[in-house]
Amino acid sequence: MSFKDRHNYRPVDLYYQHINKSNNSWCPLPWAQVAVHNSGEYRSCIQARSCKKTKGILKDENNKIMRADTHSIEDVRNAPLLKEVRKDMLDSKRHSMCIRCNEEDDAKMNSRRRNAIREYYLKYSYDMFDAESSTNSDGTLITDKAPILEWDIRLGNLCNLRCRMCNPSESTQWYDEWFDTMFSGFKTDFTRVELIKDRGKAQPKDDIYGWYAKANFFDQFDNSSIGTKKIYFSGGEPTLVENMYDMLQKLIDSGIAKDMELEYNINLTNIPRRAINLWHEFKKVQLGCSIDGVGKINDYIRYPSKWNKIDENIKWLDTNTKSNIVLFNTFTWQILNAVEVLDLVKYQIENNFTKFNFAVNSVFFSMHFLHSPDYLNVKALPRELKEYVQHEFDKFDNEFFKPWVDNLPDDAKILGHRFKQKDDDIEPEIPIFQEMLPLPKKYLTKDKFNEQNESYDWYGTKRKFYYKWKDKMQSMLDFMWSEDKSEHFDEFVERMKIQDKYRNEKLEDLYPQISNYIRKKYQ
Repeated sequence: MSFKDRHNYRPVDLYYQHINKSNNSWCPLPWAQVAVHNSGEYRSCIQARSCKKTKGILKDENNKIMRADTHSIEDVRNAPLLKEVRKDMLDSKRHSMCIRCNEEDDAKMNSRRRNAIREYYLKYSYDMFDAESSTNSDGTLITDKAPILEWDIRLGNLCNLRCRMCNPSESTQWYDEWFDTMFSGFKTDFTRVELIKDRGKAQPKDDIYGWYAKANFFDQFDNSSIGTKKIYFSGGEPTLVENMYDMLQKLIDSGIAKDMELEYNINLTNIPRRAINLWHEFKKVQLGCSIDGVGKINDYIRYPSKWNKIDENIKWLDTNTKSNIVLFNTFTWQILNAVEVLDLVKYQIENNFTKFNFAVNSVFFSMHFLHSPDYLNVKALPRELKEYVQHEFDKFDNEFFKPWVDNLPDDAKILGHRFKQKDDDIEPEIPIFQEMLPLPKKYLTKDKFNEQNESYDWYGTKRKFYYKWKDKMQSMLDFMWSEDKSEHFDEFVERMKIQDKYRNEKLEDLYPQISNYIRKKYQ
C-alpha cells in the first residue's frame, strides 16, 4: 500500500483486512500510547498482563521496573521491551507479549489490537506507515515524530466493590476478606504485597497503589499531553479518585479539553454530579459500564452493588446528560454469567435506551473474555455445562433475538454504513432510521450522523445486522469450546463455597444448572 492511497479505505474493515493480510502482528499502541498500571508500573500494554513471562511490565537498561513515580515518560517510551516489540511487529512477527490479542484475533473476536488499528486509522489517520516512519531499525522510537495520542491510566485500586473475579490488587474492598479467608498477602504480577491488620482492618504494609498522589507523574503528564487525543481511565473505580478530578480541571483550564476524548471503565454504583459537569466540557466521553448481569446475578458477581441502583443510574445517564456523553455495556464473560449475559442483552433491547445501545465497534455491548483466574474462565466449565451454555445461546437466538430483528422494517438501514460520503444528504433517510433501532432524532442531524459514522462499523440491512450479532455470539462459543480447562472446576466449587460463607450468599440460589451438576458430582 502506497502513501498516496493509504487513507482511502472505506469502510474501515477493508483497511483492517488489508493490514491483517500483510501483517497480522502490527498494532499502533507500542508507538502512540503510554500505559500506567494501577500499581504504578508502566506497561507496554495493559492487555499484555496475559503474558506470563513479562506481564508487559517495562524495565530500564538496568532491569529496574519503570514506575510513574520514578522514571521519565521520555525514557519509558524507549524501554527495551517496547523497542523489541516494535521491531518484531514491523518484521511481521507475533510477540509473546501479545498473546491475549493473538488468541482473540484467532477466535475472530474484536481484540484490543483490532479495535486500536481501526480507531487510530479513523480518528487520527494513523497507520503502519506512520509507525515505520518514526522508528529506527532497532525499534527505537523517534519521539519528536510520534506524539502520545492516547494514555491508558489505571488510578490505583481504590474501589467500593469486591467482585467475584477480582482480588486485592484491583480493589481495596478485598483486603479484609482476602486476609481472613485466603492469605496475609497477595501478588500484583511480580511484586508481593504484604497485608497487615491495623485496628481490625487489613491494609498493605507498603502501599504501592497511591502513586497517583505524587506530583512526579502529573507534572510530566502536563508536559507530555500536547497532541494527546484521548485518555482512558480505570482503576479500581476512577470516579472515587480525587486526583482524577484535578487532572480534568487542568485540561479544561488549558483549553485542550474541547478537542479531547475521555473513556472510562466504571461500575455505575455512583455517578458524582461534579464528574458530569466536568465531562460536559470535553469533546466526547465514553462510559464503559461494567455490568455482568441483571438483578440478583449482578449483586452476586459485583458484591455489594445493588441492581436497583445500577438500573437507576443507567436510566438517569441515558436521559440527563449532553450528547457528548455516551454509554456502552462492557461485561466480563465468565462462568458466573456464561448464560446470564443473554438477559443483559434482552434488558438493553427492551428498555429502548437512547444511549446505552450504542457500543464501541460492537452490537449492543463490548465484552472481555475472562482469562484469569482459570477457575472462572468459561473454558473451565465441564462438557455438560458447556453444552447447556450452547443450548441457551441457540434458544435465545431462535426465540428472542431473531424474531426481534425480523420485526424491523425490511430495508432498515443501520447507523454507520460507510458507503455514504460525508457530503451526502441524509435527511431523506431519517424516517427510515427512526423506524428501526432506538435512535432519537437528535442523533440524526448531518453532523451527528457523520460523527457516529466515524465511530461505528456495523452497517447495511437488518440481515447484515443479524449476522453481525451471530458472529459475535459464535466467537464467544468458539472461545469456550477452544480448550478444556475443566480441571479447574474443582477450584471454582471451593472458591465459591469460601466466598459464599464469608458473604452469607448461596450459589445454588442463583445458578440451578451449575448447582445440580455440583450436587451430582460432589455429593
